[in-house]
Amino acid sequence: MKKLLLFVALTVLFFEGKAQDESDIRGFRIGAGTTLALPISNLDGTSIGYGVDVLAHYGLSDNVAVTLDAGYMVLLGKAGVGSSNLFPLRAGIRYFPISRLFLGAKAGIGILSVAGTSITTTAYSVGAGFMISSKFDVGVAYEGYSKNGSFGYIGLRLGRTF
Repeated sequence: MKKLLLFVALTVLFFEGKAQDESDIRGFRIGAGTTLALPISNLDGTSIGYGVDVLAHYGLSDNVAVTLDAGYMVLLGKAGVGSSNLFPLRAGIRYFPISRLFLGAKAGIGILSVAGTSITTTAYSVGAGFMISSKFDVGVAYEGYSKNGSFGYIGLRLGRTF
């Protein structure tokens, strides 16, 4: 029985892994990612950040996809300053000028929570990335937020598509 289950599992993995061309972006995909944030703009009270996100991707053609993402980011405070929490919800586009390399832009809303106070901001992002395989991608982006001023960080993201 164990051998049969192992055979079925390996067969499913083989066919699932070969079902799509490594560079094919067409169709619907959903994934999750982790991000390391390096504050750079108007975030003097923070040291570093980390977060997670869920990203839906729909490939319209061989080189254009639309995206929708939701996430949670913690920016750690320094020198007695408390942490800040961000909750972005954005729609975007990914353009693949060559196979596996993408340029992306997203815009939407971001909820910033600091010391129990929340404000809604405009959230935007611009960056680039590389699809390591059909299941993994890595990217770097400027993540900005604005409302009566702006702040932002450079995010390094590692994503996994399911």
